[in-house]
Amino acid sequence: MECRAEEVEYAHARMTTRDGSQLDFPVATLVWGVAGVITCASMIPLEPNMLEEGLILEIAQRLIRGDRLYQDVVAFTGPLPFEALALLFRVFGEEILVARTAVALLHGAATAAVFALARSARADGLAHAIGAIAACTPILLFPLFSTYFYTTLAVSIGIMASWAALAGLHNPRWAIASGVLVACSALCKQTIGAVLAIALLVVLVACAPSKARLRAASGFITGGLLVAGMTLATYAATGGLDALIYSLVELPLSFEPSYKSPFMNFWPPGEFSQDIRNSQAFYLPYFYTLLYGGWGLQPGWFMTFITQLLFALPFIAIAATFARRRSGPLPTATWIHLAALLAMTSNLFPRSDWGHLVSVLPSAAIQLVLVAPVRIGLPRAFSRTAATGVGLLAFLSALVAGSLYWISGPPSFGPRVPLRVISPGFREDAVPHVIRYLREHTNPGDALFVARAEPLIYFATDTHNPTPYGGVIPGMPEQQQRIITRALETTRYVVMTDIDQPVFTYYRDELPDVQHALERYFHIPEDFLQSGLNWILVLERGRDRGATHTDLIEHASSGRPWIRAGGKLKAARVFSDTIGTVQNRRFLPMVLGIRGGGIDFDLEIPPDGIFQADIGYPAIGTSEQRVYQHPPDSRMRLSIKAEGVFQKLAEEHVLIEDDAIARWKPFEVDLSEYSGQAVTLRLQLISNRPIQPGELGWWGSPRITLRPNGDDSQ
Repeated sequence: MECRAEEVEYAHARMTTRDGSQLDFPVATLVWGVAGVITCASMIPLEPNMLEEGLILEIAQRLIRGDRLYQDVVAFTGPLPFEALALLFRVFGEEILVARTAVALLHGAATAAVFALARSARADGLAHAIGAIAACTPILLFPLFSTYFYTTLAVSIGIMASWAALAGLHNPRWAIASGVLVACSALCKQTIGAVLAIALLVVLVACAPSKARLRAASGFITGGLLVAGMTLATYAATGGLDALIYSLVELPLSFEPSYKSPFMNFWPPGEFSQDIRNSQAFYLPYFYTLLYGGWGLQPGWFMTFITQLLFALPFIAIAATFARRRSGPLPTATWIHLAALLAMTSNLFPRSDWGHLVSVLPSAAIQLVLVAPVRIGLPRAFSRTAATGVGLLAFLSALVAGSLYWISGPPSFGPRVPLRVISPGFREDAVPHVIRYLREHTNPGDALFVARAEPLIYFATDTHNPTPYGGVIPGMPEQQQRIITRALETTRYVVMTDIDQPVFTYYRDELPDVQHALERYFHIPEDFLQSGLNWILVLERGRDRGATHTDLIEHASSGRPWIRAGGKLKAARVFSDTIGTVQNRRFLPMVLGIRGGGIDFDLEIPPDGIFQADIGYPAIGTSEQRVYQHPPDSRMRLSIKAEGVFQKLAEEHVLIEDDAIARWKPFEVDLSEYSGQAVTLRLQLISNRPIQPGELGWWGSPRITLRPNGDDSQ
């Protein structure tokens, strides 16, 4: 690494006064900072964020009410976003717009910092193009940069730290400030802050004038240690130091096996790998999925290639920097921004999807402009190229912003979330229905458990989370199961989404004890068993259906699948694709022959045992993105072989019509007559119409239960 000396002096002259103690803040820097605030603020009224923003809003409220972070509330990122928002809530009120306004102001400061860096690296008008890239980011890469989220904060603070590091080359006060800001970035997102700290320190040591090198590096380190020491001392004083270290170090390190996702393949061009194809909606650009649908997307060669190119852009920018270095030394500001780019790129690992890529794309684009060899025009004047770039970005931003407002629907998440909705799933009545129902059936502060990844529901309904978890925390199932199942004993309502996908945690696999408790005690109110989109539901506590003695899904590997063809039963293949949980029921699939199929289980019936299952759900999707339709005119039969001959115990006719409501129908059979006997239980589907071989039938959460105490209903 070698820095261009004249550019270092130029940066020094532009950023300090004669005594080296104050920053010179050019008017253009202020203008771009204001532009960043305006563009970000224009996106504030749009799109609730169910998980990332909802989690921080809910935890900030809990801190106000006296909960202690990492002790009463489980989190695995730094404390700054939570504690800062709790402070803002105390001062300005518990409003989502308070959080988003803070993000807009922070983005304006980061935009000003980016332009200051660019102006120090380039004396031509391309610095203004860089300012435009930064300012337009909240619109062009909507919705991350207008959302109060720890990654959003870490990125903006990291850019400000980089700007301060440039001033710190000659002024130790700014080196200290840079260290403080880097530590604050780490207290938002550990990986971004840690990589940024190492990278900026290397640049400071390599690029500072020899006489100032030690002062710059020591000031930078001092600033970081100061924040780290204050943080550790604060948590030690409150008895939470062990919890802090566990939450920020040990817990995140345990996530990688369950949290990582496949990285985008770059070859062959225009074709997704099989791993990506199974979850491609997570990787495609947001606007493409917004305009062309969700999980059924089938992008063509060009869109796939564009996606691959965007994932490659950070690495292209890094390689371009070192390639540009071969033609001569680079300005210090270019190296400093490269440090920021490296830090943002770290956010792609171990989870690599569009949501994580967004945080690095602006830095990658800016770095490519910084290392562009073209110098057009005078340092203080717009070049034609820069003016064209700024105009194009402004036009695209106006077009995108107008499109977002045009497709958005009115606020529908209740008075506490006055944001216009954009995503197709949010424009439907599914989430508003849940919020309305809970606001009508609960009082502020009532206990509610949101099972998966929608903690914004707590904030929207002003309810209380009786657990320390804002959602599923990978890597700690035993502790979560114990605490959540205990909390469910006194919780009336649970919010559950039917979103199990390969990139998400499968709830029933991660927390099987919780799933069993939900199936045993909770049912879906009739209000939610209606036609329309029901991907998010309320579960209400009801009668005890009995403890599980034998879960037939968990014993599926010991079952014997068969198909009915030509009047005979033939052994069938085991269905291996993964199917998500729907309406609080898991699927036991059966591969069918022309007249149906089934599965036989050898087991012992417990005293007063009851067979419980659900039938008739009309369609399912698998992890391989295959959709199966339930045979429309069929009979679901339960038979038992106790003395060498199968006897029919119960049978239900399933007649699925095109306009049928997607719902399960209970199927229960008293098995007390066979108590203590070793039997073969046969679960089968018999079709009244020919079936295409290889199609599926299914049962919902079939199990043998024990009769609840005091239950004489059977």
